[in-house]
Amino acid sequence: MKIKRRADSFFGLHFDFHARPRDNKKYIMGENLKAEDIRKICTEIKPDFIQIDCKGHPGYASYPSKLGNAMPDFALDTLALWRKVTAEEGVALYVHYSGVFDAKYLAEHPHEGVKKADGTYSDTDTSTFGNYCDDLLIPQFLEIASYGVDGAWVDGECWATKVDYCDKALQEFKEKTGVDLKDNPPYTKEHPYYNEYRDFCRDKYRWQLAKYINAVHERYPNFQFASNWAYSEQMPEAVTTSVDFLSGDYAPYDSLNSSEFSARIFASQDKPWDLMSWGFRQEWDEFSTHTNKTALQLMQEAAGVISLGGSYQTYVMQRRDTSPKMNCVLQLKPLSEFCRERESICKGIKSIPQTVLFNSTLDHYRASPYIFSNGDAYESIKGWSKLLCRAGHSFDIREEHNLFDRIDDFKMVIVPEAQTYFETETVEKLVSYAKNGGTLVVTGVKNSETFANYVDASLGETSTAINTNVSLDGDFWSAIQGGYRAVNGGKALAYASITEDVSENADTLMAEFPLGRGKMVIIGANIGEYYNKRRTVTSRKIAEKLLDMYTPVARVKNTRLIDINVARKQEKLYIHLVNTAGVHGDDKDGNFDEIPPLYNIEVKLNLETAPNKITLQPEGTALNYKKNGNSYTVTVPKLEIHSAIEIE
Repeated sequence: MKIKRRADSFFGLHFDFHARPRDNKKYIMGENLKAEDIRKICTEIKPDFIQIDCKGHPGYASYPSKLGNAMPDFALDTLALWRKVTAEEGVALYVHYSGVFDAKYLAEHPHEGVKKADGTYSDTDTSTFGNYCDDLLIPQFLEIASYGVDGAWVDGECWATKVDYCDKALQEFKEKTGVDLKDNPPYTKEHPYYNEYRDFCRDKYRWQLAKYINAVHERYPNFQFASNWAYSEQMPEAVTTSVDFLSGDYAPYDSLNSSEFSARIFASQDKPWDLMSWGFRQEWDEFSTHTNKTALQLMQEAAGVISLGGSYQTYVMQRRDTSPKMNCVLQLKPLSEFCRERESICKGIKSIPQTVLFNSTLDHYRASPYIFSNGDAYESIKGWSKLLCRAGHSFDIREEHNLFDRIDDFKMVIVPEAQTYFETETVEKLVSYAKNGGTLVVTGVKNSETFANYVDASLGETSTAINTNVSLDGDFWSAIQGGYRAVNGGKALAYASITEDVSENADTLMAEFPLGRGKMVIIGANIGEYYNKRRTVTSRKIAEKLLDMYTPVARVKNTRLIDINVARKQEKLYIHLVNTAGVHGDDKDGNFDEIPPLYNIEVKLNLETAPNKITLQPEGTALNYKKNGNSYTVTVPKLEIHSAIEIE
């Protein structure tokens, strides 16, 4: 039976449990692992692929590896049984393998850990300058590939990579740059080589990633790799290694909002990609409380991924003897059916350029406290992602490497609040886009100063107020935290004040300026950063005002509870609609089994030619439309979780 490659897959299951001896109990690997259970998963849930535990962060292999890191006791060869049954059922098999993060290896090789600024060695994060890649990664991946496994989802990689001050790293930096940092390592931001050294450590991770992938591909060219969160928001850059697909496991809490952001970054990378939602919520407290999500809950999370063209997988914990939790897995049949019903209208879609959020690689790397991973560096752009979703924008997220070669395709470019700075060349490219006829929106106190000189704008002093009162039209005000700068000289669009009686002392917060054949809009406050923490009507209305500045292909008219993605597949146009109602963003709700449906949703379509046929999919319901000039209005009678308006 033919097994799909990852690029052709759409729905999958992920299992892991990060094997390790614990709790003074003896776990025998495979003791309760049964072929009939694996087969039942394949035949009833029908995944394209399954990922299973192999070696997690503790560093113990849960199959009988010959490389010295296997768990102590085995009843059978667990990996061989999973491979045998999945192959018979035509289901791809991948392993969950922890790469950089390996506690067992470092317990045995303590000086192979990252050397920290205090002179101690990490007991969890291996050094990319050490021997770990040759000692274990390459040999173990070759051993796994010899089982006939289809690939590896490598965890604990970019996000576990740290700045390394070991002697070998400092020596390599000296050989590369001619700068000797041995007696003065760049521990703090004040050091003149702080950023350069961090970039050097990033390069070393890329080198190791390429090294083990290429070594395995040389022997097993069909073995497929993804490094968890590589080339994502945690590593926002061009794909420069031979990864076969991109993947990540988004936040177990507020998962739908998390997927809205992460999926758009992957979707712009021109590689096969998927995202994984945790099938449970977990409290990392003394009780480590586990609460399984319902299938309905996971459908909403899946919709945030597949509506943007990605594939989807969900994560179910394995038992500590490697056997799957069958009661948890089998409840996912409705989730599988939900995804399969939508595969033909989601798989392979490409978004049509409308709005794009600029996600600066340079700014992110300079702002993040880590080599990769986020910290608080993404507060502003995550807030803007949520703002645009609630305001009804169909939008992309792109970085320097995949925006500027196609920037003129977009009707609006939004530049969220800079955390550090933009290079002059970047600023000039953004300004040039507006001069050529585009609409450029720059937001935040720092951005206002950076871009004001390109238009006839004068800025007020930066307010030091803790709270700022904001209004779009003067009759309804919302508070945001932080100060602002008055933006004077253009067409006023929104207002701000630090006083309680805002009607008497209002400054222009948001103004529009002509620029060449296009225009620039300056917003003098960090509204994205605050919206990520607390959502307000006024901030959302500001984002809605931006949608008035161009003619979108589609716009939802009568609700703010729908995510929209305008996409094309072959000759058909699709308007994907995701119902975001419910309590998915409330961490007080461990799980839920009801999502309020939305009714009589009006969607305005701006099309160059009249449609021949409009159908709501996957329901197959024919939709009538009303014509008004060059626009057409259709009404979706009911939206449960996800549907798409298909236009021929």
